[in-house]
Formats: sequence, structure tokens, C-alpha cells
Amino acid sequence: MWKLESSEAMKTIFMNNSSYLVSVYILCGFVFDCSNDAAKSSKGFDSTVESLPNNSDAVFDTNIEFPSENSSDTSIDITSDSIADISTDSYNEAILDVPSKPTPCEHPQVVENCENGWCRIEPGCYLYGSYPNEPYRSRYAEEQVWVTLTRPFVIAQTEVTQEQWESVGLLNPSIGTICGDCPVNNINWFETLAYCNALSERDGYEKCYGLSCCEGTVGDSCRDEGTCGEGFNCDCQVNKFATVYECPGYRLPTSGEWEYAARAGTVTENYIGNVVLRGPAPDGSCPGLDPVVDRIAWYCHNTDGTAMPVGLKEKNPWGLFDMLGNVNEWVSDPSKNAPYGRGANHVVDPYGFLDGESLSRPLRGMAFWGYPGMMRCASRSGVLATQGTHTYGFRPVRTLFE
Repeated sequence: MWKLESSEAMKTIFMNNSSYLVSVYILCGFVFDCSNDAAKSSKGFDSTVESLPNNSDAVFDTNIEFPSENSSDTSIDITSDSIADISTDSYNEAILDVPSKPTPCEHPQVVENCENGWCRIEPGCYLYGSYPNEPYRSRYAEEQVWVTLTRPFVIAQTEVTQEQWESVGLLNPSIGTICGDCPVNNINWFETLAYCNALSERDGYEKCYGLSCCEGTVGDSCRDEGTCGEGFNCDCQVNKFATVYECPGYRLPTSGEWEYAARAGTVTENYIGNVVLRGPAPDGSCPGLDPVVDRIAWYCHNTDGTAMPVGLKEKNPWGLFDMLGNVNEWVSDPSKNAPYGRGANHVVDPYGFLDGESLSRPLRGMAFWGYPGMMRCASRSGVLATQGTHTYGFRPVRTLFE
């Protein structure tokens, strides 16, 4: 029996910005005995509740007693006075974790701890991927799985800016908006590794990547003037450590680390709620202002088709800016290993080793051209590691050894 310790403790999870329609799968993902008549489907995934309060971000959370693995009792005791409305400003107070199966681990309390442009992320566990009926979901790449990260790390509070890129002596390859506070763009995956190595050398850390086999000049790519260099590419195993988690220097985050940092303890489509405008306009263009997405991201409605200065939108509970929108962010995992959840219920420190066999790498977070419905923490794509466009950027991390 799933029990609520008290009605006052329940603050929880109905979160769909169409306030009159909330998918019950969030709460009734498997055989729950929900008290609401609309929630009595044995599976729950197609059921809806149409009688919630007019609050776009009604959230609950509670001290839930999970059933054991062998328990056949999967009912939940919910009473009408258990639901409490809270505003979007209160989302950081909610644990926002309603799994479809018993959780094997815990998410730590999310507390902003940022200094000099770096934010500390505590180790813990979370549900990676997206719910089965989340709009724009990739059925293959977003399969849900519990992911545990065992090491704390710091992550850049913003995407790497053009000023930061040039500060370690690299050519600025960016196209579109050229400004010191704008994210560097038009970089391929290998060029991000070169920046991480340069940053490690500057700050006195051991480098994470072996790039002696690489050819070309970092940042020497096509720019607005129409000049094109040879680019920077590598044809070798670049990982110097058994796993990237073991490197003391700066590196790209794994996809698991990136999503953990982006979600910051939430399970909604983005870290303040769910998207309102799902798809494009009837003519295929940007559908317009999305009141949720507009608070946190640069996307098709609020940009002129180029990247914007970092740090101007609302940050997430860890203190990170622009985790969605602005530019796509490279991560380290081989794309061929996605999704994390294929054939597994729980993975620990996943895909820290770069096998060198896959030619593609994932991008996370979407970019300034995307529709609101694309601004989701679970969204991902995979492209060639040698490819760079004006929509590709990144932010580094560094493992903390304590």
C-alpha cells in the first residue's frame, strides 16, 4: 500500500499547463487504486483528470511508502483534502518524483551552490528519460531508467561564451551574433575537448583527453566572412582515463550528468513545469509565446534566429542558466549507446568510457530555433562528432574528489 503520511504533507505532481487536463499516468502509472473516478483505469496512461483547480502548476509531493519489489499491493491512498495548490515559484520545494516502479535510490535536496561561474551538483539518483506519452518524445532515445551518479561535480553555470573561449587562446569560430557574452558556436565535438584541455592546463588540472592524433586548428572553420579552414578532427581514442568520471580535469558531461543537472530534481518536461504550446503553427512556423518556456529559454518566439547572451533567463534550482534553448550542448557519450534504459532498470555512472567506435555524439537542450514543445529536459539528438553549426555549443564539468 502506498500511504500518505498526512494530507498536509502532500504537495505533489499534477503538472500540465493546460490547467483543465492532467494526465493521470504521472500518478497512476501502473495499477493504482486512485480515488478519482477518472483515474480508475488499470493502466492509467490514457486516463485524464478534468476537475483540477485552475492553477497551471498544481504540484504535489509527499512522504510516500513504496511497495517492496515482491508486493502485489500497488494501491495509493489519496483523499480530496490531500491536494494543495502551489505557485510555479515554489517548484524548488517539491521533490517531484513519482516513479512507475519502486525507486532504488534517492535524489538529494537541491540547493544552489554556485561560485565564480561554477555550480556544485551533489551525487544522487533520478529518473532519466521521459514518460511514455510526453509530447515530442523520442521512443528510442528517451526510455526511462533510474540513473545513479556516485560523484559530485561542478558544471559551468552558463554555456561557454565567446569571451571564455578566446581567453584560452582559441580562434572564435562563431557565426551569427558575435559578442563576448554570447555562447561560442559553430564548434564540433572534438573542439570542445580541446577547450576543456586548455582550461585544465590553465587551472592546473590533469587533462582528460589525449588529442595528439588530432589534425587541424581548433576554431578554424567557416565563418561569416566566407573563409573556411580545415577544421579540427581526431581519428583515435581520445579518452585518457578508464572512465571520464575519473579524470580530475575539465571535460564534457555525460548525458546522464547533463540531464541530472538540467532537471534539478523535477520530473516535468522542463524544470519549472510543462510546455503549453506543443507543436508548430498550422503553417509550420513558430506557434508564438509559450508562458512557461519563455521564462527559462531562448527559442523560436523570442529570438531573431541567432544565439543570445547567456544568463538572462530564469535559472534552474541548481543555479544553472540556459539549460534549454539558446544553443544545443554537446555531451560525451557515444550516441550508439542510447538509450540508457534499454534492457536495464537501474544504471550507475553510465557510459563514462568513450569507445571510439561511434562517429556520432549526442546534443542536449535544444536551440534558439526550436518550438516550445522541444524545450524538454529529456530531448536529445545525435549528430556526427565532426559536425559544427551555429546552433552547437557546450558547457564543461569537472569531477570533485573529496
